[in-house]
Amino acid sequence: MRSKSTEGDALIIFLRYPEKGMVKTRLARTIGNDLAFELSICFIRDLLHTARGVDAEMIIVGTGSTGKGPAGLFGGSLRLLQHGRDLGARMHHAFVDVFARGFGRVALIGSDSPGLPSEYIRRAFHELRTHDIVLGPAKDGGYYLIAFNRESLMQEVFRDVPWGTNRVFTATMGKIDDSILRAFVLPQWEDIDEIDDLARFAEEPELHRCAPRTREFVEMNRERIFGVK
Repeated sequence: MRSKSTEGDALIIFLRYPEKGMVKTRLARTIGNDLAFELSICFIRDLLHTARGVDAEMIIVGTGSTGKGPAGLFGGSLRLLQHGRDLGARMHHAFVDVFARGFGRVALIGSDSPGLPSEYIRRAFHELRTHDIVLGPAKDGGYYLIAFNRESLMQEVFRDVPWGTNRVFTATMGKIDDSILRAFVLPQWEDIDEIDDLARFAEEPELHRCAPRTREFVEMNRERIFGVK
């Protein structure tokens, strides 16, 4: 693992360590636990490949056991456990833990956007030179990326947010507007949470351009996933 200076960048991959029956649960209600588990591995592999194209230290922060998943999935990346009473607290603690390791700028992405272009992540770090916070809005009303400078991390951004609803991004921006933080908003991108999201991913080249493993898996298992050849 590379050694970074105190002004270096870190990219948190925020996820659930892969375990059958515990990942992509909304998709699993439609396609079953086996396919959902295999898809989650594809999502992670594509995201890790994307992350390696960014000049930042990659740190995995997950729930569950750090030993879950195929051997070697995360390579030599540092693996940490999430802690906190809700999603907001867990994300805030992830930033605190990583900033404590000496990084100057930290971005966090989830594991629901396997096709996220690396240029969006690079843009986030670039914009942190002149902004305090960067957000990447998801089409479902949440966000796929959030990034801070060490001096600008603010716990209030993560408090009392209606997690799991289509109001997450709006509520978060409201908290930022009430603060003195200078914010930059990235282009919108799409998460894959439900079967309809996966269908759009399969049909729109722009969404799967950066996710070859997920695209190949969906194509090979189209009948099992969608019930059509």
